[in-house]
Amino acid sequence: MEKARVSGHRRNIRAIAEICEVSPATVSRVLNNKPDVSDQIRKKILDAIKEHNYSPRLSVSQTEILGVTLEYSRAFSSPYVSAIFESMEDTAFDLGYDLLILRNEKLRRLVDDYSIFLRRKMLSGIIILLSKIEDTFPVDIAQAGFPHMVIGNRFDPPVNWIGGDCYTGMYEATRYLISLGHSRIAYIRHSPLYWDNQQRVRGYRDALEQANIPFAENMVRELVGEDVIAAAYNTLNNLFYSCPGITALITPNWDMLGIYECLREHGLRIPDDISVVALDDSPDMEHASPSITTVAQRIQQMGEFAVREVVKQIESPEEAAKIRRVVLPTELIIRESTRPLNSGVITASAAHN
Repeated sequence: MEKARVSGHRRNIRAIAEICEVSPATVSRVLNNKPDVSDQIRKKILDAIKEHNYSPRLSVSQTEILGVTLEYSRAFSSPYVSAIFESMEDTAFDLGYDLLILRNEKLRRLVDDYSIFLRRKMLSGIIILLSKIEDTFPVDIAQAGFPHMVIGNRFDPPVNWIGGDCYTGMYEATRYLISLGHSRIAYIRHSPLYWDNQQRVRGYRDALEQANIPFAENMVRELVGEDVIAAAYNTLNNLFYSCPGITALITPNWDMLGIYECLREHGLRIPDDISVVALDDSPDMEHASPSITTVAQRIQQMGEFAVREVVKQIESPEEAAKIRRVVLPTELIIRESTRPLNSGVITASAAHN
């Protein structure tokens, strides 16, 4: 078989892979001196690199780039976003790609053709993270035929997306607290402009109503403000004053410092006085004292899948024609922060008084 000839701007990791008839990931493993490549293949790749004067990652023209869109500047303070991005970055590197961060707000204001704009940024594909329900740019990008994946949100075809089953995760967490005897269960959520958060409210409400517990809108509060810790503190504090008798709380995991501070000021202990479930798992939740019960998503798998599927679309017309719609299951991880309600429990209002 005649080998591909490579020159100029095509001297990149994918071109070396084509020459050697291996995957870009195998070339990356050789470049990173990883052991799981045979001596014969390793020599073949190194010879091709030398012959074609390939210098990895020396310039943009020699590197394939994937765009990653984010919603706000403080996104990386979220363990969810940080874990997804780390997974995407590791996978992209293994496949010979770099990541470039874009802001969703810029894409919302764009009036030019999306595919032209993205290619002008020298992007080969894009991963859209934290898009809102009302956003139209993911649909426009998909209709333009640009390689893409959306993480978290849901769109009709031809948009490709992957996300967690947030409805079921929230439903199971609420049902679990109900099984422990709790009926005054508060929920602190992020913006309802995001699909996942809307699904969580549905799961929370359905679990309550199926247990014949009335859904109270004032027990669901939105976390508002750039300072997440202060916002969590203020939101929970307002809940305690306006909704007496709260015995359980479901809250995002990245606002826990504000939650801890508010509970200390009210003289409440986890789980003796209030049970707490955090949305999304992280090492901090596992190693906290007490350890925190969580609803875990397969965050690393989301990031890895998104990158691999975009790369498939870039490298294969057949793959580009496929529609990807993937829902990953969540898992309720029960730890020390939840316990059965008993007659001796101290409610928030009683502790404050």
